[in-house]
Parts: sequence; C-alpha cells; structure tokens
Amino acid sequence: MTRTPYPFELHDQKIIDFDIDEYENYLALTEQNIVFTPYTQLKIPQSFKYPFIRRINASSFLIASCRSASTADNAFIYNDQGEVVYSFYIGDAVEDILIHNNKIVVSYFDEGIFGKDGPNNEGLCVFNLEGQKIFGYNSNYQDEMIADCYAICHDKNQSILFYPYPEFQLYELNLDTLQYQKITTPETLTGTYSISSTQHTIVFHSPYAHKTQFFEWDRNDNSITLLMMDDRRFKALRNGYFYTFDQTGYEIIYPSSTINGS
Repeated sequence: MTRTPYPFELHDQKIIDFDIDEYENYLALTEQNIVFTPYTQLKIPQSFKYPFIRRINASSFLIASCRSASTADNAFIYNDQGEVVYSFYIGDAVEDILIHNNKIVVSYFDEGIFGKDGPNNEGLCVFNLEGQKIFGYNSNYQDEMIADCYAICHDKNQSILFYPYPEFQLYELNLDTLQYQKITTPETLTGTYSISSTQHTIVFHSPYAHKTQFFEWDRNDNSITLLMMDDRRFKALRNGYFYTFDQTGYEIIYPSSTINGS
C-alpha cells in the first residue's frame, strides 16, 4: 500500500468540493467561487451550495448542484477562462458524477429517484458533453430498476461500473452500446461505499459490515483479499487508486498490500 499526502495552499478559503485524477491534476472549488488547480485560480460567476466539480479535459470542467428545488439549469460546463459553454438540468439528489469516454455519467440517491420528475428518476443517466441526455437506466431497464445508486467508477475504455440498491451486484454499462452486464458480486461486499476497477480485480471500500476496510475481489477466481484499514471515507480514482481530502490537503492511496504485509 502506498500513500501520497499533499498540502493545500488556498489562502484560508474553504473547499466545498474537490476532484483529482491519479496523476495529481486537481480542481478545488471554494465557498468564494474560486476554482483552484495546481497552477492557477479562477473566479466563476455562479455560486453553489452542494456542488460537484469534475474535470472534463485540459480546457474544460463541470460544476453541478447536488440538490435542485426547480428544473432550472443546475449543471454548467466552463472553459479554462471561467466562461459558461453549456448549461443544462442534471436533476435532483445527485449521488456522484463521472466523466468517462467523452460522456457525463450521473448517479442519484433515493430522494431523487422517487422524487419529482426529472433525470433523477432514472437512477443513472448519461449525458453528452453538450448536456443532452442520451440514456436513462430505469426507463430502459424496468425489470431491474435502481432504487439508490451507491457507487460508480471507471472501467474499460468504453464502460463504467455501477453498484445499485437493492440488487447490490456490480453492473457494467457500455457507454457506446448502452447495454449492461450484471456481475454476481460476493455478499461480503454488500453496501460498499466506493469501488475502483483494475485490469483483473475490483477494489471495494467500506461495505456495510466492514466500514474501515478495503477489499480486493479477483473476478477470475472469485477470491477476496483484505487490504488496508482506514477510518476515513475515500472516493475512487482509476486503476485501484483512491483519494480523500480535507481543508488542509489531500491524499492519494493505492491499497496494494494486505493488512499483514504479505
């Protein structure tokens, strides 16, 4: 297991959301509507109460509100000058947002899925980079509807993984064909908070019965390996990496060794 801690230099501003990749390219959004990167800071015109910030590419990023009391646009794509390029309604009760394969994948929790009409009723939606909805899971697959989407993560080039309630099985969604495959998942991992896919395994963080633990599941032989323990909450990156942050800095971890060092 490796750890890489980094301090912030944000001049006493309070971070309200944070995004990073495994190469340490980060975006930090503060209460003062400033977006910090490792090299720049940028003032944006909107303010957000419960936001997500996500990097799209080297010259654009997304900020969206988790909660919405109306159907007014609550997601905004900015260029690297802080100008709004596109705005759209992303729905209410957003659980997480993933930018993958030039698409925006949004998951929702139960208050939105069973709430007012909108993309949130789908449980999981896919938008293009202009904010147009191109797929909603629940309306296409009513036989296995999502009631709450616990986790999503990057998988192969064209696919993502998501982990919904009440099934508590992994689903692989191909973002090109918009077809899914259900992957029978060990009961030990039920209720997992975040997941990260590697070439041959999937790392699970904080299932119901093991809140402080990481597990690695080998899909080939169905074996489960107990990895490190940590009582903080971690979000997933690609390729088995995870991160956490607070107001002093962030830390990237790669839980690659078992708890006893073997």
